[in-house]
Amino acid sequence: MHEYSITSSIIEILEDIGKKNNLDRIKKINFLISPAASIEPESVRFYFQYLTEDNSLLKQAELLFEKSELNVKCLSCNNEFKCKEFKPLCPECGSSNVLFQETDEIKIVSVET
Repeated sequence: MHEYSITSSIIEILEDIGKKNNLDRIKKINFLISPAASIEPESVRFYFQYLTEDNSLLKQAELLFEKSELNVKCLSCNNEFKCKEFKPLCPECGSSNVLFQETDEIKIVSVET
């Protein structure tokens, strides 16, 4: 259910972008989602469509989601690596004793008008 509040925040950010840039309509929004996030893109799409039914700036905008890579540090051997898995294993030593170095769950990458 936290997708509702995330979607509401996204809409506020997009409305601010629209005002600051004098936009009439946003057609497409590109997002990066962290593999560590518990965000379901389909839920965000559902809430976005529902919350923007009467919003001329955002109505029928296309939402595109891409999974980002996590920056990870192995706490066993200090190896730093990237992965698209939430439960990575260190490619050097095989340890699962790792630290995720990013906390952003979702980012707006670009907006197309």
